[in-house]
Amino acid sequence: TGVQTCALPISAKTSGFAAIRVCIDLKLFDKMQEDGGSAKSVEQLAKMTGADPKLLGTFNYNNHHEDRILIGLERFLKHLATADIVEETNTDEYAPNAVSTLLATPPAQGVIVNW
Repeated sequence: TGVQTCALPISAKTSGFAAIRVCIDLKLFDKMQEDGGSAKSVEQLAKMTGADPKLLGTFNYNNHHEDRILIGLERFLKHLATADIVEETNTDEYAPNAVSTLLATPPAQGVIVNW
């Protein structure tokens, strides 16, 4: 099925699978479908999902405190864009594609959550 075709390659890469699971838990793929699937900024998506404001923005790296690295929603989205799971339409702006549209459906989410 389409769900299995999508899930198997994704599950082969643990970090991609984990990023997808976080996005499902945030209902990010569902929110990306709103407004006809128009492109949305990272900030808009964070507000729409109720993500903690600390998840906003770019990779925050402090040479003196390596344990204070914050990986934000943007990092998940960039990772997913690289894997062709979402489309990066502009800097810090993303839109759904066929894969993220599929991942917004209950059957696909069930495969990922119960994998």
